[in-house]
Amino acid sequence: MLVNHDLPLEISQKDELPPDLSLLRKNAVLAVEQGHNSSLLNSFDVHLHFVNVLLRYNSEAPSPVLEDLACVAITNMAFFLQQVGEQLIQKAFTEDSKEAWASSGLYNKKAIGLLQLLNNLEIANSTHSLSLVQTYTKTWTLSQQLGVVMLSLSKLQSRVFGSTTKDSKYLKKNSSARYDRLLEFQESDLKDLAKSSLLYARLCIGCRSSCSQLANTSAATACEPLIQYLDSLTFILLSLDYYKNDDCGVAIGMLEAATDCLSGGLITSKQLKLIQETRKLKDRFSAKWNELKSESTGMRSKLNPFKKQSSPEQPGLHPFLQSTLNDFIIPLMMLLHYRYTKTNDKVFFQPIVRDRQTLRNSWPQGKAPEVAGTIWVFDGDNLREAGESAGNDYY
Repeated sequence: MLVNHDLPLEISQKDELPPDLSLLRKNAVLAVEQGHNSSLLNSFDVHLHFVNVLLRYNSEAPSPVLEDLACVAITNMAFFLQQVGEQLIQKAFTEDSKEAWASSGLYNKKAIGLLQLLNNLEIANSTHSLSLVQTYTKTWTLSQQLGVVMLSLSKLQSRVFGSTTKDSKYLKKNSSARYDRLLEFQESDLKDLAKSSLLYARLCIGCRSSCSQLANTSAATACEPLIQYLDSLTFILLSLDYYKNDDCGVAIGMLEAATDCLSGGLITSKQLKLIQETRKLKDRFSAKWNELKSESTGMRSKLNPFKKQSSPEQPGLHPFLQSTLNDFIIPLMMLLHYRYTKTNDKVFFQPIVRDRQTLRNSWPQGKAPEVAGTIWVFDGDNLREAGESAGNDYY
């Protein structure tokens, strides 16, 4: 889930093609230009028809022009599938849909598989094409791993908002009820919340490590806010684990480190103040909610996956990830800040560990699930997934 304004790729129209292929190219170009006015799967299908004929022509008379067009079109197909996967992750997170969770990962694997096909067909031959394929393969592998992190965060959120899907859905839609539920949190609830926090933190750390593989690519800048997000989540989750083990000094330090990560551009100064100020919690949660919501509005604009910027600005955090900050992580941090400080002041009297390197050295080893793309083949007539009937539209 990196903000990327370079996709879908533009399809070159400078080279003359046979009439049937030229018409299919025109349709594919139109699908890209229409952007959000055309469904992702419809755009995928238009590109698929174009690619099928491209590959047939190229198998009869190989041509660098045809191969370049096929490389661009297949990359776009992968992008459309990956975007469907992202939409399903958002649906799964907001609606607690098990089916959407399962489908989101499958679409992302299909996208990765298409990029792997380009290597198998040996049509991504230029340095530029090879670089794009490698970068997007790593990017969408990261997205697959991030989906697991989002699933973990969703489970954590469900523990807070209710044990049943009905309770969780109601609280996710009702902001006042969400905050009331947080205020009802007891000490035993926090201990329960911490049961899986160490595992979830390891997933965040593993995902962060995958970001480092994009350090020297065109996606490096877009990774920076994601790394901040993952670092903050890691510190929050580890703080729960330390608090569970009665190590309040480290828990508070972890939470302060998480706040520092967010203050690097992911939250506004007012949101930062809300996290740091923990007195009169009930008044702050109710009276300050509208203020917090107002501050968050400007950071919640829905991402249009087709929109390109004429002069690209510094990429920010993906709007969906930003919404998880505004709707769950920030209020949770406010609660934890209050609870940790109150417990330490009344019970443990431990010094707060604030040295960032000391806190980082206590991180466990990361955990990243293996990601493999699905297998795609070109059978001489059609591009399809292995085992899929030839001649069928994707959807």
